Amino acid sequence: MRKKKLLLLAIDRGGEEERERRAREPKRREREEFDFFLFSFHSKKLECFHCSPPPPKNYILFFSRISTIMAAVYAAAAGVGIASLGIASLFREYEPLKCESVVWGDLLSKTPSQKGKTIAITGTTSGTGLALAKGFAEKGAKVLMLNRKSERSEKALEEVIRVGRANGAPDAVNIDCDLQKFSSVRKAIEEVKKNADVLDVLCNNAGIMALPFKGTEENGFDQQMQVNCLSHFLLTQGVFPLLLKSKDARIVNHSSVAANTNGEFDLKSLEKHPECSKHYNSLWQMYSQTKLANIVFTKALDSRLRKKKITNVKALVAHPGFAATSLQTTHAKSGGRFNHFVMNLIKPFFQSAEDGAAGILLCSSSMDVESGNFYGPAQGMRGKGFPVSHEPKAKPITEEMMDKFWEKHEECVGARFEI
Repeated sequence: MRKKKLLLLAIDRGGEEERERRAREPKRREREEFDFFLFSFHSKKLECFHCSPPPPKNYILFFSRISTIMAAVYAAAAGVGIASLGIASLFREYEPLKCESVVWGDLLSKTPSQKGKTIAITGTTSGTGLALAKGFAEKGAKVLMLNRKSERSEKALEEVIRVGRANGAPDAVNIDCDLQKFSSVRKAIEEVKKNADVLDVLCNNAGIMALPFKGTEENGFDQQMQVNCLSHFLLTQGVFPLLLKSKDARIVNHSSVAANTNGEFDLKSLEKHPECSKHYNSLWQMYSQTKLANIVFTKALDSRLRKKKITNVKALVAHPGFAATSLQTTHAKSGGRFNHFVMNLIKPFFQSAEDGAAGILLCSSSMDVESGNFYGPAQGMRGKGFPVSHEPKAKPITEEMMDKFWEKHEECVGARFEI
């Protein structure tokens, strides 16, 4: 018998006398009066051989059910095996997903020429910042790239210069700026002033995500809060006179969908470490506070601009949706296998870094954006797609909150920010 025949019932091998005996036992005859009845898993069907007469229907039904059960068992076993392999892969070292850009190319092609403009961007070594820097260089702008000095920053500068030269733009400039040190930010402000008499766009793009609670060495604030918000507040204050000289200046802050906490900004997050960390149960709570701070800062800045009737400077905020950038890599490496697991689990939902930068490009260049508004992807829980204006899922940001926020930030950075 061939190997594919897995189940064999040899029942009827009696002679004439046995057949007569069976005739006197109807029930037994019903059960046994056939020669061979077998099921082939290879062909996935019941097959009868030398049956006289054919097997009763109830037998076929019985073995059909058995075969269905066995097939389900095999499928379940295979599923467990596949799932085990899948789960195991989630604990591997996280690698960013390579995504094709969907909206970036179209948006950049519709962006007007930026020749004659000067754009300052923080965090341009990779991800959304590098995409924006290259995009503005392609459109002819002079780009000031504010990063910590490193091999990555030099490599990024070379990329942006190459793009700029191919499109007739001035060479981009690297400016050393460590957002974990207020002293470095102040030096960067002076370097910006040396490289530009007028600043058309300041994009506060740089950020870190869900890193361990830690105070910065020089200033003592939580590293996430200082990098993501406090240092950008100081930078904006320092270059604001240059922005006032522009005919159409933009201050663009970069937030996150993590700001959608349905909560409100907590001034306790601005306390120095370790006091600030005592108020939060997780790193993500602090990260959410920093991203909500970006929105409050934008709203407070817009409110002050309107009160002073300043119409040539817009304050805007955008978020990248779920964008595949180095933020996820840095977070994964900071917390062991579980962080790798979480990042690997959600990475199929990511869009490209270029598409993630679409919001800050729109805010930095479009004539159709409204000062004070929050822009982000329109699709998939605000994770992907073309950026549109929408309200953050947070408690209303009141004038009282904006005033307290502003005053506390001035206290933290040690500088008055008068509009």
